[in-house]
Amino acid sequence: MWMFDPTSAYPQYSDTQIATMLGLIPNWLNPLDGRPILDQLEEGYSFWHTPNATNHHDIPPDEREGDGSALLKDGTFIYPDDPPLKPLAKFTSRNGDVFYQYPYALFTVLPKGLSPVWGRMD
Repeated sequence: MWMFDPTSAYPQYSDTQIATMLGLIPNWLNPLDGRPILDQLEEGYSFWHTPNATNHHDIPPDEREGDGSALLKDGTFIYPDDPPLKPLAKFTSRNGDVFYQYPYALFTVLPKGLSPVWGRMD
Protein backbone atom coordinates (compact mmCIF):
# COMPACT_ATOMS: atom_id res chain seq x y z
CA MET A 1 0.00 0.00 0.00
CA TRP A 2 1.29 3.46 -0.91
CA MET A 3 1.30 6.43 1.45
CA PHE A 4 2.21 9.81 0.00
CA ASP A 5 4.09 12.34 2.13
CA PRO A 6 4.24 10.07 5.20
CA THR A 7 6.01 12.70 7.33
CA SER A 8 3.89 15.68 6.16
CA ALA A 9 7.05 17.37 4.89
CA TYR A 10 5.60 18.31 1.49
CA PRO A 11 2.24 20.03 2.10
CA GLN A 12 2.77 22.13 -1.03
CA TYR A 13 2.29 19.03 -3.24
CA SER A 14 -0.91 17.14 -3.92
CA ASP A 15 -0.96 13.35 -3.99
CA THR A 16 -1.15 13.55 -7.79
CA GLN A 17 1.98 15.71 -7.92
CA ILE A 18 3.87 13.34 -5.60
CA ALA A 19 2.76 10.33 -7.67
CA THR A 20 4.19 12.08 -10.74
CA MET A 21 7.49 12.69 -8.91
CA LEU A 22 7.75 8.96 -8.18
CA GLY A 23 7.99 8.20 -11.88
CA LEU A 24 7.62 4.57 -12.93
CA ILE A 25 8.47 2.96 -9.60
CA PRO A 26 4.83 2.62 -8.43
CA ASN A 27 4.24 0.47 -11.53
CA TRP A 28 6.84 -2.03 -10.27
CA LEU A 29 5.52 -2.40 -6.72
CA ASN A 30 2.23 -4.23 -6.40
CA PRO A 31 0.47 -4.22 -3.02
CA LEU A 32 -1.11 -7.61 -3.88
CA ASP A 33 2.22 -9.25 -4.72
CA GLY A 34 3.56 -11.30 -1.80
CA ARG A 35 7.14 -11.34 -3.08
CA PRO A 36 9.87 -9.24 -1.42
CA ILE A 37 10.10 -5.64 -2.64
CA LEU A 38 13.64 -6.21 -3.93
CA ASP A 39 12.38 -9.01 -6.21
CA GLN A 40 9.60 -6.79 -7.53
CA LEU A 41 12.03 -3.93 -8.22
CA GLU A 42 14.49 -6.23 -9.95
CA GLU A 43 11.76 -7.56 -12.23
CA GLY A 44 10.60 -4.04 -13.12
CA TYR A 45 13.99 -2.38 -13.48
CA SER A 46 17.17 -4.44 -13.70
CA PHE A 47 19.61 -1.51 -13.76
CA TRP A 48 19.08 0.08 -10.38
CA HIS A 49 22.05 1.12 -8.31
CA THR A 50 22.41 -0.20 -4.75
CA PRO A 51 25.93 0.51 -3.53
CA ASN A 52 25.50 -1.64 -0.43
CA ALA A 53 23.95 -4.76 -1.96
CA THR A 54 25.24 -6.54 -5.03
CA ASN A 55 23.09 -9.61 -4.48
CA HIS A 56 19.94 -8.94 -2.51
CA HIS A 57 19.64 -12.59 -1.48
CA ASP A 58 22.85 -12.19 0.56
CA ILE A 59 22.72 -8.59 1.76
CA PRO A 60 25.89 -7.54 3.61
CA PRO A 61 25.76 -5.47 6.80
CA ASP A 62 24.86 -1.85 6.18
CA GLU A 63 28.01 -0.26 4.75
CA ARG A 64 26.93 3.18 5.93
CA GLU A 65 27.66 2.14 9.48
CA GLY A 66 30.18 4.51 10.97
CA ASP A 67 29.76 7.33 8.43
CA GLY A 68 27.32 9.24 10.62
CA SER A 69 24.26 8.53 8.49
CA ALA A 70 21.01 7.31 9.99
CA LEU A 71 17.55 6.24 8.98
CA LEU A 72 14.95 7.43 11.46
CA LYS A 73 11.83 5.40 12.23
CA ASP A 74 9.68 7.72 10.12
CA GLY A 75 11.89 7.11 7.06
CA THR A 76 13.86 10.35 7.31
CA PHE A 77 17.41 9.86 6.05
CA ILE A 78 20.09 11.76 7.95
CA TYR A 79 23.56 12.35 6.55
CA PRO A 80 26.23 14.57 8.15
CA ASP A 81 26.31 18.16 6.87
CA ASP A 82 23.15 17.62 4.74
CA PRO A 83 19.61 18.62 5.65
CA PRO A 84 17.35 15.71 6.65
CA LEU A 85 15.86 13.99 3.60
CA LYS A 86 12.16 13.27 4.11
CA PRO A 87 10.47 10.56 2.05
CA LEU A 88 8.04 11.54 -0.70
CA ALA A 89 6.27 8.22 -0.31
CA LYS A 90 6.21 4.98 1.63
CA PHE A 91 5.15 1.59 0.30
CA THR A 92 4.50 -1.41 2.52
CA SER A 93 4.30 -4.83 0.89
CA ARG A 94 2.16 -7.80 1.90
CA ASN A 95 5.22 -9.53 3.36
CA GLY A 96 6.10 -6.54 5.59
CA ASP A 97 8.95 -5.03 3.53
CA VAL A 98 8.99 -1.22 3.50
CA PHE A 99 10.13 1.05 0.65
CA TYR A 100 10.80 4.78 1.02
CA GLN A 101 11.30 7.00 -2.01
CA TYR A 102 12.99 10.39 -1.67
CA PRO A 103 13.69 13.32 -3.96
CA TYR A 104 16.67 12.92 -6.30
CA ALA A 105 15.65 9.34 -7.25
CA LEU A 106 16.97 7.99 -3.94
CA PHE A 107 15.31 5.11 -2.13
CA THR A 108 15.62 2.84 0.88
CA VAL A 109 14.20 -0.67 1.20
CA LEU A 110 13.77 -2.22 4.62
CA PRO A 111 13.53 -5.93 3.78
CA LYS A 112 11.95 -7.87 6.60
CA GLY A 113 14.71 -9.41 8.70
CA LEU A 114 17.60 -8.04 6.61
CA SER A 115 19.80 -4.93 6.58
CA PRO A 116 18.44 -1.83 4.80
CA VAL A 117 19.17 -1.49 1.11
CA TRP A 118 19.59 2.01 -0.23
CA GLY A 119 20.37 3.38 -3.63
CA ARG A 120 19.31 5.42 -6.61
CA MET A 121 16.92 4.46 -9.35
CA ASP A 122 16.41 6.82 -12.28
